[in-house]
Amino acid sequence: MNVKDLIWILVSYGIGCFNTGYYYIKWKYKSDIRDSGSRATGATNVGRTAGKKGFLITAGGDILKGALAVALGSYVLEISDIAALGSLMAVVLGHIFPVQLGFKGGKGIATLAGSLFAYNPFLMLVVLLLFGVFFVIIRKKTPAALIVLGLLPVFMAVYRYPSREIGAIALINLIVIVANRDNLRRAFMPPRQK
Repeated sequence: MNVKDLIWILVSYGIGCFNTGYYYIKWKYKSDIRDSGSRATGATNVGRTAGKKGFLITAGGDILKGALAVALGSYVLEISDIAALGSLMAVVLGHIFPVQLGFKGGKGIATLAGSLFAYNPFLMLVVLLLFGVFFVIIRKKTPAALIVLGLLPVFMAVYRYPSREIGAIALINLIVIVANRDNLRRAFMPPRQK
């Protein structure tokens, strides 16, 4: 890994720090989306305040920034393969832990989807197919996505991807799953009786 690779990984973190939902709500409603709902800056929480349009703008922006960070590094700057993995991880970490927002951002699913698509479209196709299967079974989009993220490194191991690639994807997927732990708790644990 050279200096250009390291610089682009840092730039990818900076790209990730642009939380679409936060700035959209700040611009449109002059409020902080982190003060409402799940207190996250992602599309689901923004959708509660700004409706379908807000959801789509936020999801689109977060997917795009993930794809942009990895695609620019890989295909324009021609960073190394390991740096491309670093870029993928960095843009997602920037989304979840944006420095300018006190490290309180979104939960990473959309940004991870965009960055994974740019990194390896075949893996993203596998994710989408598995997501479709689990969504049909459990009828809940976030838990279905998180189950798929948990299974993706297993799929990669079965198909003999390089160990460092499996490890990096497993680590960032685990971070995203932990960031979404409240969603999992609400989806699978019954509400407390009052």
